[in-house]
Amino acid sequence: MTFEDSGGSGHVEISLVIPYFNPGKHFLDHVSALVFLLRHSGLSFELIAVNDGSTDGSFEALANFREPEIVMLNHQTNQGKGESLRNGFRHSNGAWIGFIDADGDLPAYQLQKYLYVVNSHPDNAPDMILASKMVEGSHVQASLIRKMSSYFYHFLVKMLFRVKVKDTQTGLKIFKREVVEKVLENTVEKGFVFDLEFIVLAMREGYSNITELPAVISKRHSSTISPKSVISIFFDTISLKVRLKNNSRAKH
Repeated sequence: MTFEDSGGSGHVEISLVIPYFNPGKHFLDHVSALVFLLRHSGLSFELIAVNDGSTDGSFEALANFREPEIVMLNHQTNQGKGESLRNGFRHSNGAWIGFIDADGDLPAYQLQKYLYVVNSHPDNAPDMILASKMVEGSHVQASLIRKMSSYFYHFLVKMLFRVKVKDTQTGLKIFKREVVEKVLENTVEKGFVFDLEFIVLAMREGYSNITELPAVISKRHSSTISPKSVISIFFDTISLKVRLKNNSRAKH
């Protein structure tokens, strides 16, 4: 299935994808809060929950919600965040398409700020609205090691890709549909580096109208990012740089 096959419905203003893999005990409360907020936003919406091979019963528990706006997709085995987002995006119908982490570390209430931007600038709406831990007004509860890792990664991304974005990795982003249509099928990353790949490719296509909003990150309830994952993200980032550089040379 390609992205264009989903068609895009004028009746859905925003599609919000929630990729999850063993998301923890706050998952259902988080989904409930998102549904409540979106229903009171005045926007027509769909929540596309993509189970990425969870083994903790979260997929079955979510099925009991039976909320009409929730679309459930299921991967029998774990395929990675990037692959989950690709699948969710391909099934989306919204004029705006976004995603948010599933564990509740990014509380649902802050989505209001992002929806306000979507609603308030119809003639000059940004191409991408990104949550950022590194803009004024952000509030992050995290260990010193995690904060240092985040700043190091930001420095690495800035050095390698020269993107004028302060934070590529926080798990709340919203895009114009046309950006996703243009970029999605050129992405290949299956893991956490998908966010960076998508932003870099979008900017190369000329989508440079970007709004970064402060992120509120509460005390982390759970995390799928282990030390092994951190090492993998580092090498995936280097590999992305090499691949994009080689692709650029091949075009010329």
